Amino acid sequence: MTIQFFKASALKTSVVAIAFGALLAGCAAPKQGPMFDHASTAIRAAQTAGALEYAPDHYLKANEIFRKAEAMQQRRRTERAQKLLELATAQASLAKAISEAAQAESSLGYIRTGMAR
Repeated sequence: MTIQFFKASALKTSVVAIAFGALLAGCAAPKQGPMFDHASTAIRAAQTAGALEYAPDHYLKANEIFRKAEAMQQRRRTERAQKLLELATAQASLAKAISEAAQAESSLGYIRTGMAR
């Protein structure tokens, strides 16, 4: 009877410890809000536009700044994280614009070459 009591007690303690750990894990990571979504979307759009090929410096900088913003958010420095997210979004938008301009210029050159024939 004593062994069963200890097994049941140990099981209850384990369940409580797991539940408490899950609760702490949920509290430890601050939620990422719409600014993270907006910056992430801008970075993906730049990638889709070919920024790795046409504007790699701006694209990589946007990713680096985004990671710094995540670190600031983890440290609960939300104001700094928001400013970094604005900068990451701007870098990604610039990378996308440069990529689209380069592709348009390339297409224009192709059209001009075709017309010259």
